[in-house]
Amino acid sequence: MEELVYALAHGTDIDDKDDVFKRIDIHDAALNGKMDVIIVLLDQGATVVDRDYNGSTALCLAAIAGNTKVVTLLLEQGAKINKKNINDITALHIAAGCGHKEMVAILWSTGLRLRISIRRA
Repeated sequence: MEELVYALAHGTDIDDKDDVFKRIDIHDAALNGKMDVIIVLLDQGATVVDRDYNGSTALCLAAIAGNTKVVTLLLEQGAKINKKNINDITALHIAAGCGHKEMVAILWSTGLRLRISIRRA
């Protein structure tokens, strides 16, 4: 954490994407449930709507981890609950698929309306 604060104080770009997954620091913090890092990044102007190589936002990555506090914070900071990744999957789909019932309830109650399409054979 001290390294992050130092790097930010010395001009590190918080929206600089890594070479492999095209993730920014808030993506990694959301995936790893690092609330303190997310708060520092948000205080420095990090965006919650940027996407990685897969089209996933920090909210989608937090849904994988199942950390409801991180998801709640991201929603409060303007994360878009209806954004889909390149596979047409939202944070709600991810939370449900991972079995995170409390997170599903949070996302659902926030106003996400899931469109279900049924393929007919």
